[in-house]
Formats: sequence, C-alpha cells, structure tokens
Amino acid sequence: MRYRSLDSPVGTYKVTSKKPASQSLFDPSHFYHFTVFMKSQKGNDVGFHSIPVNPDGTLVGGLGEPISHGCVRLDAAKAKFIYDWAPIGTKVVVRQ
Repeated sequence: MRYRSLDSPVGTYKVTSKKPASQSLFDPSHFYHFTVFMKSQKGNDVGFHSIPVNPDGTLVGGLGEPISHGCVRLDAAKAKFIYDWAPIGTKVVVRQ
C-alpha cells in the first residue's frame, strides 16, 4: 500500500507501537487504530490513524487535506487494516 502525508519526513522507519485510540495533541479530537512508525522532532508519535473525530462526532478535516503534523490519515477501515496487519517492526518507507 502507498500513502503519503504532506509533512511526513522521507525515510525508512519501522512500526514501533500501536494504540487502539489516542487523543490529539492539537485539539479535543481523538482517533483510532494508531500505528506509530516514528517520532517527530518534538518527540510526538507519528503514524497511520483514522481521521480524527471531534467530541460532537464530526470529523476533523478529511482525506487528502494538508492538515497533518506528519501522520498519515486514513479512512477508518484502512486504518484498522494497517493496525491489524502490521506487526511491531514492520518496515515503513515514506517517499516523496
């Protein structure tokens, strides 16, 4: 599969952890199926996850919008697939 976030640094990484759900660091939203593959320059987790959801149930942005802080946003089914499929240590290649 090939996915790209506009802000993910190009490089080769490995899945380091998985979180079934996580809270955004930037707003009150949360997201699911977080498959972490790197740390940002500020030390925050970066990885694949579902589109964030506000407390009222509305989505924060959508697919293809350049609003990520390095993570790769996916629809819920694809985020769950990667979460279930990729074990810790799976190679992740981010290309331009």
